[in-house]
Amino acid sequence: MKAIVQYIGNFHHGYFSVKKYLRVLIFITALIGVNYYFDLENAFIDSVRPAVKRIPLFLGLNVVAYFGTLFIVSRFKSNSTHLNYKGLLFAFFGLLLLSVDRSVFSYLIDPLLGNVHQQEFLFYYKLLYNSYGWVTIFLALYFFKVFLDKGDNAGFYGLRLNGGNERLYLWILAAVIPISAIGATISEIGSFYPVYQRCGGFAFSALNNIPEWVSVVIYEFFYLTDFLNTELLFRGFLVIGVGKFLGKDTILPMVATYAVLHFGKPIGETISSVFGGYLLGIIAFYSRNIWGGVLIHTALAGCMELFAYLISS
Repeated sequence: MKAIVQYIGNFHHGYFSVKKYLRVLIFITALIGVNYYFDLENAFIDSVRPAVKRIPLFLGLNVVAYFGTLFIVSRFKSNSTHLNYKGLLFAFFGLLLLSVDRSVFSYLIDPLLGNVHQQEFLFYYKLLYNSYGWVTIFLALYFFKVFLDKGDNAGFYGLRLNGGNERLYLWILAAVIPISAIGATISEIGSFYPVYQRCGGFAFSALNNIPEWVSVVIYEFFYLTDFLNTELLFRGFLVIGVGKFLGKDTILPMVATYAVLHFGKPIGETISSVFGGYLLGIIAFYSRNIWGGVLIHTALAGCMELFAYLISS
């Protein structure tokens, strides 16, 4: 706990401004309000066909969130590093990867499922949907790191074995479990979770004559391991990678973009992602390690699945 207090204190020292944070808060609130009032993502962007045409739409949304917040932040003098073009290009590349990742899955998945039995199509579709991020995010960032972003002591954007603080993450993890339990009781969130209920696991297990718990384990493994890619992009690349050029100014834009990522989920989860993303961003910025964030993110999602299942059963 001492480490997290120190990180928060160091981050805000000479950087926090009531006017700056208030304007950023208003901007992020406006983004969330517009999305949920008009159902922007679910009713509009997700309806665009073919899915590849969603790339510029998601990119535009992500650019507005990230660079809109960065513009607000840049209006205030910071004691961190000044903006530079290389940092802006790095950030844009990350937003492009995110937009591609959210748009091209049908092009990558549909050709692989052409001959799959209709009763198990949905299950395999969901497994692949939770897996292709290893190509669109993990491999893409790996090659970017190897060829364009060498010479960094944070390893592969925070995926390193040293620099973490196990005791710190245990404190956060202890808070995550009761929060997820309470969240599962909220009707809007409880109706969304467990996400397993929409993966066709029952039909898959029935067709293959296997216990349904096997389908649960298979699905949840693919679902939960994908959060490593989420942390790698947001806290790894957009904080540790871009932070080399933008310094502390990379945190709030990342938070705004992270909120946009949750637009298809219940609004309560989107709002909580702002605070969670902010805290994990600060920790990653100073520790230069994202494994703790991976653990917390995975544990939160896993607990939401578990508690929602227990409540619904």
